[in-house]
Amino acid sequence: NDAWVSLISRMKETASERLGMTGIRFTLNHDEAIEHIRFNMEARRNILLLFKEALHNAAKYSDAGSINCDLRIEGDMLLLTVQDDGKGFHPEQVIKGNGLESMKSRSQELKGTFEIESSPGKGTRITFQLPVNELSIIQNPRIT
Repeated sequence: NDAWVSLISRMKETASERLGMTGIRFTLNHDEAIEHIRFNMEARRNILLLFKEALHNAAKYSDAGSINCDLRIEGDMLLLTVQDDGKGFHPEQVIKGNGLESMKSRSQELKGTFEIESSPGKGTRITFQLPVNELSIIQNPRIT
């Protein structure tokens, strides 16, 4: 159950459940390098919770027509990006709530970072950068 397929499947199920009747289109893309990582249980849990929070915020606040998720490896980092085509906002004017604090805390727990890019009328992109060595049980030597 620690294979990438399990994580991808859970992400798709989560999106389907959350976006079901909203009319928001959802796509999830991932690269082949993800297939070589055996995520540890805590990493799977935290990645899924980061994804859920970002998806929830996009669905609730963005008025988006579509949400795209990208999961890929760059160097020794796992990049998880959740992007919507919604109304966007000024990040510096947002009152930070539990959701943003939770994403920051979970990212830091995995020794990673997260970044929010948004502007009015241009949608929002949230990117999590997480070190692969903090996420995996067994690493493929080609990745690290």
